[in-house]
This record gives sequence, C-alpha cells and structure tokens, in this order.
Amino acid sequence: HYIMENLVKGNSITPAWLDHFFEEYGIDRTGLYRTLTLGLNPQYHPGRLPLAHPRITHALEQTGSPLYTFLYPEEYILFLRDQALSQALPILERLGRELGDILHIGIGSPRSILQQSLSYQDAEAAAESLGPDGIIAFYEDLDLELITASIPADARERFLAKTIAPLSQEDRALLAVYFDEDRSLVRTCSRLFLHKNTLQYRLGRIHRLC
Repeated sequence: HYIMENLVKGNSITPAWLDHFFEEYGIDRTGLYRTLTLGLNPQYHPGRLPLAHPRITHALEQTGSPLYTFLYPEEYILFLRDQALSQALPILERLGRELGDILHIGIGSPRSILQQSLSYQDAEAAAESLGPDGIIAFYEDLDLELITASIPADARERFLAKTIAPLSQEDRALLAVYFDEDRSLVRTCSRLFLHKNTLQYRLGRIHRLC
C-alpha cells in the first residue's frame, strides 16, 4: 500500500524500498503498466457499499495482478501490465454490471512503473468523463475531456455559471438526448415523445437562455 500510494502520487520513495518491491513482485522496470482506478460513489445506494468491497477485491484478484490497494475512503487502484489488459477487461466489465451506478472505472495510459503517477492522472480523467450510465473509460478514448480535465475546478464552475446555469434539469435532460442522438430532431422527438415543433421551440428557448 505504501509503495503504490506514493507511486501514484509521485512522491519520492527510498530506493532500497523500491528495489525490494520490484524484486518481491517480479516487476520489470522496462515494462509498461497501467493504473486503473475503481471509484465508488456512496451517494447511490450507500447500503450496497458493504457488499461492494468483497466483490471488488475478488475481481482484482482475478485479474492476476497482485498490485492493488485501497485508497481511503472510496477508491481502489490497480497496477496492471499493459499486455494483460485485454484478459482483465471482461472481469472488470462484469464487475461494473454487477455494481451498476456505484462504480466507475478509469483506465490510464501505459507507462513505466515509475511513471504511474501520470497513468493515475490519466485514469482519473477517464473516470471523470463517464456519464451516469458509464462503467469503464479509457484514457485513449478521451478528446475534449483532455482539455477540460486540465482546467481548475473553480474555473469550470465559473464557466458553467455563465453558460448552462439558467437551464432547468428538464432542459439539460433534453440536451443530453439531443446530442446523444447526434442532433437528429426526428430521433430526439421519438425518444422524448415530443412533436417536432415543440422540440424546436424548446431548443430555441435553450439557445436564448445560454
């Protein structure tokens, strides 16, 4: 736990401790590893959390990597060899389906073992990009999220206050469907059971508000 926590945080570690760690777990310093984050959201069904921990631990054991630990209060991290990811994915996907909306999984970029702090940052950005129905996100799949993840939280809040803050939850839900349907009026109307004129009126109203 000590070694992994300090590696993901980019803290300096006594070389003798690192050497012992690499030898004990057979880690190739020249090989590529990914940090995976498995974050729990206690706001959803907090009563399920006690059941989640043993399931997560069992799934991590099944990946074949002994390099996992728990960062209190709500995040597991796993170091996984890059070439082992394809075999571990079905295990993680099954875990995500079992735990549903209380678990988000972010997969960082492949890095050397000493650069896992960068892979961890990438995994965190990937996890933050997941919507309410998302389970697993890869850092490589991010595009606009790469930019927004680097923006300080207070700047993001100020930007939102200047743009979508006037919108109601109903307006935001409509926009989510609209963009999910690639801005197709026909498909959006079908999903929301709206007349085309009604949808166009509401989109125009949202445009004026923003």
